Amino acid sequence: MRVRYSFSSRRTGHTENIRKQRAKFPDLIKEVVNTSDILLEILDARFFGETRNLKIEELIKQMGKKIIFVLNKSDLIDLKKIKKELELAGLYPYVFVSCALRRGGRELRNKIKIETKRLKKSRNGTEIEKDSEKEPKINIGVIGYPN
Repeated sequence: MRVRYSFSSRRTGHTENIRKQRAKFPDLIKEVVNTSDILLEILDARFFGETRNLKIEELIKQMGKKIIFVLNKSDLIDLKKIKKELELAGLYPYVFVSCALRRGGRELRNKIKIETKRLKKSRNGTEIEKDSEKEPKINIGVIGYPN
């Protein structure tokens, strides 16, 4: 018996509600920014300028939130060249991540911890003890290309 494949829109799903779904994205992004203390903006390391969303970055800065730029696919670029371009563009703090080579996860975790400590110090004026039960929780949001 021969297998038949059909990829028509009639079989794969309906597209009538696509306009209703698109309107929800700006609201969803605003909700993520409002509820998060630290935001990870995922950028493609090959062309980080094109994958940035300057309007959202401006919104984040207006609200006084922290941004960590995560440059994915760093195994496909020359890191020395890109670091110079990042400094000129003013993207800081940033982390290079490569899922294919499994690199950068530990560095990203450390950056998040550093920003969390800075945030807690700025909220309370002094660092909170680790044994304290009233330690405020930090919410981390993830935004980026394509969403």
